[in-house]
Amino acid sequence: MEVQSWTDARLSGAKKFAVETVRFAHGGIADCNQVAMFDPEFGQWHFLPMPSQPDEGGEPHGRTT
Repeated sequence: MEVQSWTDARLSGAKKFAVETVRFAHGGIADCNQVAMFDPEFGQWHFLPMPSQPDEGGEPHGRTT
């Protein structure tokens, strides 16, 4: 992976950019359906669907039968 060979200065720049560009949303955890991951090589955020967690009845959260 290329990032492992980056200098400390380049890593610090990527971390600084990630922190400066992150946006937070307010709401309950039940409202979350994505996770954000920062890609340091391309300097952009990616939003990925959260894996479904089964509820007490064995169904994914938010799903009704």
